[in-house]
Amino acid sequence: MGYKYIAHKSNMHQLPEAADMKFYVVNPELLVTPVQMQLDLNKSYPSGDQYLYDKNFTWKSNTAEFPNNIATGWWYNDSAFLVVYDFQQQSVIDETVEAIIEKVKSYENISINYRFAGLMWDVPDLRGDFWTGFHGSGGEFVDLSYWTGSDSCASASHTHDYATYSDGKATFLIQLYQRVREEFPDAKFISEPFLLYDRRIEDIQERPDANVLMPDMITQEGPGTAFVDDTRIFDSGLITRDRVGLSTPFTFGEYENRLYAAKAAINGSWFNWFGRFGGSGDMPDYQNIYYYAPCS
Repeated sequence: MGYKYIAHKSNMHQLPEAADMKFYVVNPELLVTPVQMQLDLNKSYPSGDQYLYDKNFTWKSNTAEFPNNIATGWWYNDSAFLVVYDFQQQSVIDETVEAIIEKVKSYENISINYRFAGLMWDVPDLRGDFWTGFHGSGGEFVDLSYWTGSDSCASASHTHDYATYSDGKATFLIQLYQRVREEFPDAKFISEPFLLYDRRIEDIQERPDANVLMPDMITQEGPGTAFVDDTRIFDSGLITRDRVGLSTPFTFGEYENRLYAAKAAINGSWFNWFGRFGGSGDMPDYQNIYYYAPCS
């Protein structure tokens, strides 16, 4: 079995093995930041970097000094976390969208027919991927309102063109979809929320731009059969069963995966299993692909 579509990794476009493949770029906004997306509370940063963090990213406090004013995204450990763009600023949206277009173009390699296919997002959320701390130390997934009291960045120095973070994030996605399709008319967009209805369809179905916001495909990261059994997904009118799937990175068991695959087949939906190194969910703590399928 061969592959035609892959998720781009660093320098893949320079490999002869990538010839005639089409690639997706995953979480593209993380690849074009003016400073590193990972901010460490235990490190010091030059004034120029501090300025860029304060200017471009979401604040949780208007009184705390850098870096404690910056809203915390996903944590890597007890001190290092991802920052989150302040998409309530139109200037940040414009700069990020155009930077993504240029990044995508730089990955294409016409000489080996390595072509762009589209964009993918891991656990997208209109209200942002904010965390109170490192998940392994009890950190929790929250909205900006946890710190600011509303769905809005705390910074008084930012000129906010959108009243809420959700509105800004929606504008970013719609503008990005439009620009990508102007450059690449056949491009597709795929999102992988943990659950398809909760914190995805639920958050957009009442918006006037809901249909424009929906990607071409959504695939469930969490285990279970909700991706086809939760009728609210399809009652929303935003997506059909042939455009949903399940990726099952947390589930290793043969019975469960046969069940999920059967559910997908019966409903005309999509199923794939790729496994995940490191032992998340019920996955063994394998660190090498050779452990997955020993020869018999």
